[in-house]
Amino acid sequence: MRSLYFLRGGVIFISIDDNEQAPLKLLCDEIFGSNNFITNLLWQSTPGSNTGKAIKTVTEYVLMYAKQKEKLNINSKPVDDIKKYKFKDEHLEFRGPYVTNKLDRRMTGSHYSEALNYPIDMPDGTLLYPGCLTEKQDHWNWRWSRQKVEWGVANDFILFEKKKGKWAIYFKQYLKVDNNDIAIERSLPYQNLVLEDAMNAARGTREVMDIFSEKKFDYPKPLALISFILNMASKQNSTILDFFAGSGTTLHATMQLNAEDGGHRKCILVTNNENNICEEVTYERNKRVIQGYTTPKGEEVEGLRDNNLRYYRTTLLSRDKSVKNMRQLVRLATDMLCIKNDVYTEAEFCGKKINPNIARYFDNGQGNRMLVIYEERAIQLLVQLMAQTEDDGIKTMVYVFSPGADPYTDDFEDIAERVKLCALPSAIYEAYKRVLPKRKPKFLDEALQEMKAQAEAEVNAQQTLDFGENDNMNEEGGEA
Repeated sequence: MRSLYFLRGGVIFISIDDNEQAPLKLLCDEIFGSNNFITNLLWQSTPGSNTGKAIKTVTEYVLMYAKQKEKLNINSKPVDDIKKYKFKDEHLEFRGPYVTNKLDRRMTGSHYSEALNYPIDMPDGTLLYPGCLTEKQDHWNWRWSRQKVEWGVANDFILFEKKKGKWAIYFKQYLKVDNNDIAIERSLPYQNLVLEDAMNAARGTREVMDIFSEKKFDYPKPLALISFILNMASKQNSTILDFFAGSGTTLHATMQLNAEDGGHRKCILVTNNENNICEEVTYERNKRVIQGYTTPKGEEVEGLRDNNLRYYRTTLLSRDKSVKNMRQLVRLATDMLCIKNDVYTEAEFCGKKINPNIARYFDNGQGNRMLVIYEERAIQLLVQLMAQTEDDGIKTMVYVFSPGADPYTDDFEDIAERVKLCALPSAIYEAYKRVLPKRKPKFLDEALQEMKAQAEAEVNAQQTLDFGENDNMNEEGGEA
């Protein structure tokens, strides 16, 4: 079983084979609610066999559920059969080419509408009822109302055609505008039956072998299948979580789609690292996808370089109240805040180095800034330092590790317009309180005194303030 979840879109995809599909559907109905079931994608995972008498199963399933079906907005796909739009109006180029469709149709039962059974004037003065009839007959309707037809004639959406002495009426379906002459990007709905050759499992195996020049993973999902799902359900700013990461196809597909449509999707992969799969396959595959690689046939594949790749290991932290545990927690928690706010590049704060035991500052150069303060007694000095620098209009997110719930609004009053004070996520805050020693750690007192002394020295001697070495505490940061 494999799951793919769009965090912000509130939709989950679960891949399953024929053996467990039925009980999984019942389980998902109970968990997510049967009313939130969207569809069961059926995809051809293996090619058919030309020999033998036994029935061969060549399909697998992808169950799709929404968090709230009524709020789900599924994408549509662009029209792929553009060739059928073969007619053109030279004086209406902005509408694009068009196809013709009959304006009338035969109706049955309650679908018949008396109001849509009316005569239309032909160019020669003949009155024509739906069904190409000269007299009114039940069970035939025009698709458009009388008023809409008059508008269509006036705006060149209606086409009259006479063949073998009989009139017929058509409406034009343009590629670039709808039937109200409003600009659109015409599209088609996705279907739950997926039969493309590019989506079979053998293709996924070849894709991994192209990257590694050897078979590194059994039965990887094909890139085209995950791309199909992403195109169907994700938005350009979606966050995508795959908690059965496997060979890393989901991240590969996400980066590829971002490159195609200019999106900014984020992707989080989770794996138990069985048999070192994370380091040797999942991480390594996507590292090569970013940097570029050479296939076994010698083909150079250009890298998707506008991406960042990082991996983190989970670890257990002792509940004992000690300085060591506190320092480890704030280091690991800071990594989580970096992920939360999509900012990883550590930088000098206002042009100055800060002792990492006091605070750490991150700036991705694209408008995301984050200051994480571990010692609340340093706030005054940090505020003074920011106040002395020019305001460029970009707010800095500020987190303060402290045993209390004080938002420190008064402390940042002088630079309130330049910062966004953020509360620590509750899970981090509760964990921090559990391991925080009752006494202030000695190393923080010493670091704070050093910080104050250096600040005073700069004021007196007009020298550059150096808060101390800015150690990089991210042990598991990956490579871009």
